[in-house]
Amino acid sequence: MPRFGCLFSADELEILPSYKSNGWNEWPAVTPPKVGHYRVEVFENAYDSEPEIRVAGYWNGKRWLIPQEGGRTRFRAWEDEE
Repeated sequence: MPRFGCLFSADELEILPSYKSNGWNEWPAVTPPKVGHYRVEVFENAYDSEPEIRVAGYWNGKRWLIPQEGGRTRFRAWEDEE
């Protein structure tokens, strides 16, 4: 017998995107899974198709340590995982 139950309506739920180890991940919708270096692209705004800068970024577990922040940031693993 269940000891606890909850009911939610569909508009109260949000499906969060999951981390793609071999693809680009939009930050802050997806958070890096661990502290470390990542390939990072920073765009001036959300509509640009080419990044303003491409850098080796470092995720410290709370924020990006990169030389410049922009309107949109995406990241991927430094090396593709098998």
